[in-house]
Amino acid sequence: DLLDVLHLDSQHYSLGTLAWAAAGKDEGLTPKLILEMADRHAIFREEEYSALETTTSIDITDLRMQWIKAINQADSLISQLPAKDLGCAWLDKHGNPRNANPGNEELRPHRGSLGGAWPEVR
Repeated sequence: DLLDVLHLDSQHYSLGTLAWAAAGKDEGLTPKLILEMADRHAIFREEEYSALETTTSIDITDLRMQWIKAINQADSLISQLPAKDLGCAWLDKHGNPRNANPGNEELRPHRGSLGGAWPEVR
């Protein structure tokens, strides 16, 4: 799970963007709390990662440094996002998901809903 989150953070959606959107479904859950819980439960043990079949070797120290950087960047991002948009994902003008980016007027918030949404066939 930790490797998946770090991959998403570096290649697709930042940890801050994910934590911000995830907080929208539970009124008692904040992005800050999500980050704190994720950090508390992040486990870095060589034996757990050496058993994985990966294309590159995993350096536990490097993994920990990536995690610290992701947590710090996420914490910085969520402190800049407008409270009125808590729980939103962010979309570009074509409706594609994007990382939250304070001040980027081209992005629009997409509000989630309990129960999800029906898919559209185009």
